[in-house]
Amino acid sequence: MVEAKSYSDEQILQEIKEIIGKVVLMSPDEISDDASLVDDIGMESIDFLDVAFRLEETFGISLPRQDFVQRFVDKLGPGVLSKDGKISPQGVNLLRLGFPEVDPALIHEGMNEGEVFFLVSAKTYLNLVKRGLEISKWEPAQCNNCQGTDLHQADKDKMEFPDGDYPLGPVFVCASCNNVLLPPDFDQDIFDQYKQAS
Repeated sequence: MVEAKSYSDEQILQEIKEIIGKVVLMSPDEISDDASLVDDIGMESIDFLDVAFRLEETFGISLPRQDFVQRFVDKLGPGVLSKDGKISPQGVNLLRLGFPEVDPALIHEGMNEGEVFFLVSAKTYLNLVKRGLEISKWEPAQCNNCQGTDLHQADKDKMEFPDGDYPLGPVFVCASCNNVLLPPDFDQDIFDQYKQAS
């Protein structure tokens, strides 16, 4: 069984605000849950990476290195999320699924791709950490190849993955057929909801 500590939303948010405060040299009490980390707090690209690394270390999780827009452009191809740098109607639907903590009126057709960064708040990180914790606890019940149940967690640091696609959760190997079982994609739930709505 994969062990992972459980946290309340309040505990996670408090830790997120403490980490953001350390990165931008601000008291966590000055950071509201919904404040734009770019507009209101003044975070820059490098700060987002620093926060992500610190969250991974604090919670024992892995987070995506790419921002939301780039992850979905990679998954769906160019021209779906936006056209000529402007968010498309499909992009609006996808962003609203990906940023459920944001007022839907702030996500609209024609907004610039770059404006998505301005939507990120402590609550955005709360959702990322919760998803990371969920994936860190993932454990398949059986092999999807032979239906065997003798599965062992592998040391993914000693494995090679195609296209540098390093899994963000535990990896298991079936003792019966040596099939490698990978955790769900970080954004799989959002992608599934988007496909159902399309």
